[in-house]
Parts: sequence; structure tokens; C-alpha cells
Amino acid sequence: MLSPRLTRASPHIRIRRCFHTTGQTQRSLSSLHPDADHPFGLQIERNLSKSPFADAIDVLVSPTSGRGIYAMRNIPAGESIIVENPFAEVLRDTENRCHRCWKPNVPSSPQCTCDLSQLSMEYKAFFDTRPRYQELCDLQYRHIEEDGSFPILITNIIGRILHDLTTKGSFDSMVLINQLVHGNEIEPAHIPETWQSSYRRIQECILTEPGQAELFSLPWYARKMTMLNLNVFRVFLPDQAGAALYILSSFLNHSCVPNAHPFWRDSNAIEIQTVRDIRKGEELLISYTDIDQFKSDQERNGWLQHMYGFSCRCQLCQRLAHSKNRLTRNQ
Repeated sequence: MLSPRLTRASPHIRIRRCFHTTGQTQRSLSSLHPDADHPFGLQIERNLSKSPFADAIDVLVSPTSGRGIYAMRNIPAGESIIVENPFAEVLRDTENRCHRCWKPNVPSSPQCTCDLSQLSMEYKAFFDTRPRYQELCDLQYRHIEEDGSFPILITNIIGRILHDLTTKGSFDSMVLINQLVHGNEIEPAHIPETWQSSYRRIQECILTEPGQAELFSLPWYARKMTMLNLNVFRVFLPDQAGAALYILSSFLNHSCVPNAHPFWRDSNAIEIQTVRDIRKGEELLISYTDIDQFKSDQERNGWLQHMYGFSCRCQLCQRLAHSKNRLTRNQ
């Protein structure tokens, strides 16, 4: 049984993704805490309770490293600790794959019957009443090279939120999205023109009922664009590329010496697998980049700072920094 000081991950802690990652991976579970009474904590509880790996991991908050995923038991190398379908996803070319799960279509049956497709039909029902939705899709894919895939992801997120509101009177989907790692606040005057254009397409085509443009305003859209940059996984399949937003997996912090790694088999379901033995209380860490592509530690950390807004303090980076400081003192 866990320490009484453990609660569910606090939804009130505003952190940037892995900003607080430290070099200390082994921690006492009694020093971690989340919050079980908030809808976000309850949603994470439901997600974990459905997982066959519920006994292995939990989303916790450390006073030193922020929110992350921790081992709740000893986990051997090579074990899959997360297998998760995306909350929202976009595939650049859906001609030969299911546009929801991304599995190759069977030639005799072009429509995939996966559970994700059925879920898609449910929450995309909101868009059925919007005659310009197909026009929006065509515009977004036409501008995907200049705008990227994020406007399509945000459109799918809006559809899911509005479906929950109209059919269940629930804000659960919005609560989930709002509690992912926050991006930067951008003053309206500084929102890029390409973002303003992509937002106007969404507003004109689907945010047509009273109050919807206020609920999903331009500042909200800009925040979600920066949030996606910190949370979305780029997915590369043998013949396709896409982007996907996951809930549990978005809490995985970075290390240049990771103890786990993500991969995809032949769909957009992410699988997180350990690369070495992990002890109870240790944080699960992945690498946000291929560290071998950088010529120096400075180049790698500069890229992480530019892309994610943090200076890495993993074991490798702390050891290198300590060695450089000691060399400087001895000169």
C-alpha cells in the first residue's frame, strides 16, 4: 500500500513538459503526491484502471521534478508498460490506411471497422450538422505544408469537446486537454498570421453557433498550438507519417539516457517499452530526440531549449556539466 502522502497528480501545478527533469531518477514514493478528487485525477484513474499495466505505473508529482510517470513495482527490461490509443491524431495521407487507427486497409474492405473508427463516428457526429466541415478538411490538407498538422488536431479536439458537451453535458474532454503540459501564453498582437488564418478557417466553417467562438477563441487556439508542440508525438510508419496526442504518454519526461522508449507497430497505438530493469519508485524517462544526431552536448541542449523550453539536467548532462566545471576550476 502506498504512503498516505501520495495523492493523484495535482491539476494546479503549471509545468512545462519535463522542465524539472533532474539527474536523480531513483526516489522514495513517499516524496511524491497527486490529487484524486479533481476530474483530471479521476480521468487518469479511469485510464489506468483500464490498463493491463495499472499495477506497474502511476502519474505522480515530485517536489523536485514535477509531474511524471513512476514505477509502482520493479519492472524488468523489455516490458511494455503503456499501450495507448491517441486522444487526437492526423495522418498526412489516408489513401491506403484507416484514417483513425492508421492500419493498412484491406483492399476488399476499404472501411476499417476498428474501435477507434467507431469512436470517431460518435464524436464526429457534431460535424455532420456543419455543411462546411468537408470544405474545412479540404482547406486544412491543402495548407498542411505551410500550417502543419496541428490545425487538424485542434479541429478533432474541438469536435470531441463539443460532442461531450452536447451529448453528455460534460466538460471531461476539455478538462483533460487543459491539464496537459501548458504552452506559452501569446499576446493577441503577437499571434503568427498563419495561425490566425488557420483559426479563421475553423471559426468560419464549424464554430457557427452562439458562444462557440468565445469558448474556442483565438487566444485559446494559440495556447493549444504551443501546447501541442510540447505534447504531440511525431509518428513515422513504413509508408506514412503523422502526429498524435496521447494522454498518459504525454507525462513522460526526457532524459538523454532514457530507461524506456516509444515505438509503433503498424498503427497509431503508442507502445512504451523499458530498455533496462527499473526499480520501484524510479521515474520512467524517454528521449525526445535521437541524441546521436548532435555533434556536441551544447548542440543537443540548445535544440531541447529551442524546441521544448528547458535545459536538460538528466544524469548524463549533470555529469558532463560537473566535469566541465571541475576542469575550469583546475585551469
